Amino acid sequence: MSTGAKAELAREVGADAVFIHGARRDLADWVRRETEGRGVDVVLDSIGAKTWGASLASLAPFGQVVAYGNASGPPPALEVESLYEKSLTVTAYWLRTPHPPGVQAQAREALGRALAARRLSVKLGLVVELAEAAQAHARRWARWCCACPESHAAGPGGPRGPRAGSRRPRPGPRKTKSPRRTRRRGLLKKNPAATYSPTRFPAEYHRLWRA
Repeated sequence: MSTGAKAELAREVGADAVFIHGARRDLADWVRRETEGRGVDVVLDSIGAKTWGASLASLAPFGQVVAYGNASGPPPALEVESLYEKSLTVTAYWLRTPHPPGVQAQAREALGRALAARRLSVKLGLVVELAEAAQAHARRWARWCCACPESHAAGPGGPRGPRAGSRRPRPGPRKTKSPRRTRRRGLLKKNPAATYSPTRFPAEYHRLWRA
């Protein structure tokens, strides 16, 4: 987690232990301490590049890491030899992969039973009227968190605005932006909740995104 408020929310919904990034601690070392040196059987990694090494180092013998996203960029190339010592398994999951018939229906039924039995809890962070759907999308893009009071007070993105300070200046000469890329960004600035699709921007979609 990135903040103490988010960590507390994770504990409220059932997490036994929560690691807070930025605390100058190594994730893999923290996992080994929490598991008395054993490691964990499964790691679900949606971050990619920044956490890939720690994900592998956190596994117990015969453990498995499942990649299902690259939020920080794609992970580095995998050296198969590094898996032998603990007989590790690396796999991936994507919702768009064609699933065997009935698998997704079975998963939905199992989820429904878990909710009905109160083994799982759902926390609604934000409820808005349909007319305010654009606001809900804007908060999602700004990574608004229901556990952070400052997000409520300052609107999407907190007091500094959406994703403020997340981009660091790159050394060297600045690249010239193409007119096509600048036009796409201009559309998003007019409506931050907009997504490029034939239904929202039919003319712009075909003109700007055509191969």
